[in-house]
Amino acid sequence: MQAVQVERFGVENLKVQEVADPVPGPGEVLIATEAATINPADLAIVTAIAASRFPPEAVPPYIPGWDLVGQVAGSADGADNTMKGARVVGFTNWFGTGRGTQASVVALPAANVVIAPDGPPSAELTTVGVNGLAAWRGLADLNLRPGDTLVITGAAGGVGGLPASARCCKWLVGLLRGITCRARACLSLLPFPDRRRGFRERAGRVKGARSARGAAPQAPLTRPPGSR
Repeated sequence: MQAVQVERFGVENLKVQEVADPVPGPGEVLIATEAATINPADLAIVTAIAASRFPPEAVPPYIPGWDLVGQVAGSADGADNTMKGARVVGFTNWFGTGRGTQASVVALPAANVVIAPDGPPSAELTTVGVNGLAAWRGLADLNLRPGDTLVITGAAGGVGGLPASARCCKWLVGLLRGITCRARACLSLLPFPDRRRGFRERAGRVKGARSARGAAPQAPLTRPPGSR
């Protein structure tokens, strides 16, 4: 198979090389990759900024990558073999295993894989992995209740755009729930520091403003002039 490899730290040292196919372990599925994202956390891996978070079993050359979309090509003992041939969204907790997704064939725990919906192209669908888990974690930490007003200050970004889009996209809501339920153990290993306290503080300020002034009117989701 082909894989992006980090033999020496630095973006300029990235290489795509032929390597042996992975062998799925117990409870894992083998996925033929159709698309894999490049996240900011990958830059932290490639440049060694996140070296302190590398797991002991991670040894060079590293394969970066956190999420993918592909077709299940096989499974090992303990994995759901009915998924064979299905298009799936998959997620790896790189800081827990050191195993990346930027390769033409990837072995992932079946618990980190969910059936992909029909329609969305793989290159777009794969962005739901890390971003989707981050968005869902943020919403869970806010502990919103019926009647609360949610202000998304970064709705044009990869994470903030998902809750905004989920408001009118049923398949996205279902996929986010599926990924979160199947990869719940990965939530504590997402590629960013714990910001739960900040989420709750901001939530308190927004809720306080709402109780004092009443709920803000809901504006339609629109793109800024000149954006694509």
